[in-house]
Amino acid sequence: GEGIVRFLFIALAVSLIYSVKMIALKVIGFIFKADKYAAAYIFTIFMTNNVIGVVLIPILIVISYAYGDMVRYFYFIAMAITIAGLFYRWTKGIVITMSIPNLSLIYIIFYLCGLEIAPLLVLAKLVSL
Repeated sequence: GEGIVRFLFIALAVSLIYSVKMIALKVIGFIFKADKYAAAYIFTIFMTNNVIGVVLIPILIVISYAYGDMVRYFYFIAMAITIAGLFYRWTKGIVITMSIPNLSLIYIIFYLCGLEIAPLLVLAKLVSL
């Protein structure tokens, strides 16, 4: 679809992905008796997403009123800010999980691949349709 239909589809997909991620984090925290660490990481996710959103508002306003090659440069700036925020969130998540006693590094790698990187790939595929 185009316009509002596409926006609603993407918004629903992002909401679904984050809902599944939050439920999975709560379940993982319960299973491994690491509720405190799971809550800290969920807080990090929410705060990072909020900061990225607030920082991107002026850039999106400029993109909506810009023309020509300026739009492309601001798209790259927005992508760089988003990617930097994601790397910050992943780094902070690794630091939080490394503080959990008796947790193997392989579990962190599985988590990052399964619940962080895979949803981004699915979302990128949905957006490119």
